[in-house]
Amino acid sequence: MKNDTLILVLILAALWWATTQGGIGPSPGPAPIPSDKFRVMIVEETAEHNKTAATLDGWKWREYVKGKGGEFRVFDDDIADADLAKTPDIWKRLYAKAKEDAKGVTPWLTATDGVRSGVSGPLPATEDALLESLQKIGGK
Repeated sequence: MKNDTLILVLILAALWWATTQGGIGPSPGPAPIPSDKFRVMIVEETAEHNKTAATLDGWKWREYVKGKGGEFRVFDDDIADADLAKTPDIWKRLYAKAKEDAKGVTPWLTATDGVRSGVSGPLPATEDALLESLQKIGGK
């Protein structure tokens, strides 16, 4: 009986510590790129856009980003240097981060709330999954 009580106390203490320290539940990683606002960069192979059109062309995730005061861009994975040169620096940095992390995999999602969290990984397969992924860093 003593051992059961001790185990229960230890489990409760661990749960208390984990919840007060933010250790339970999925958490996005650190912000990939410091930014002044919520930003979403998607890098795709435009020749294969028809495979991702249902996700990328959706309105839910776009409205979500706009509603959070954020911005988004969808770039081809081999955008011309001349076109990239005309882009604001923050988008150049997000594009470079996406290309570095993706290592040739497309489509790729890189998003940041600018301060504390972000995500960089393969684009979710559906618009709902993309929205859910963005809500993990931007909130509901």
